[in-house]
Amino acid sequence: VGEHQSNGRAEEAGRTVRDQARVLKIHLQTRIGRKVEASEPIMAWLIRWAAMAMSRFQKGRDGKTPYQRQKGRKCELEVVPFGEKVRYRMPEVAGDRHQALEERWGYGIWLGHARGTNTSLVSTEKGVIKAWAIRRLPEGEQWDGEMIRSIKGSP
Repeated sequence: VGEHQSNGRAEEAGRTVRDQARVLKIHLQTRIGRKVEASEPIMAWLIRWAAMAMSRFQKGRDGKTPYQRQKGRKCELEVVPFGEKVRYRMPEVAGDRHQALEERWGYGIWLGHARGTNTSLVSTEKGVIKAWAIRRLPEGEQWDGEMIRSIKGSP
């Protein structure tokens, strides 16, 4: 504690996640056409996804990701660009046969994967939910700066 040289690996990991978060933020700002403020709720999700993406997809010197070393297999989940507007299958409608004629797909912002499952985390008007199925939207409909600004909840 207090000796930064002895914390080399931890500091390197922090720097790598910070660099990845910067890239994600710049990409998001470019796509939505506005500056994302540090105080916006999406920033906590962005940092969470930056760290998770590094542990699931960045290869080390041995050619394996941390996920591969831990689980013994590659992470092969579908990845959507962070902050993209998607359609998600509404879980409350999917399981209730009495709502067979109701809309089954809603709009939300993709925030990453849930830990330990293959579900996606999607921000909706009600808050963040786990969604088993998502669909990407056509080019031109994929980014919504106001929807990102209205995100509720934190990791």
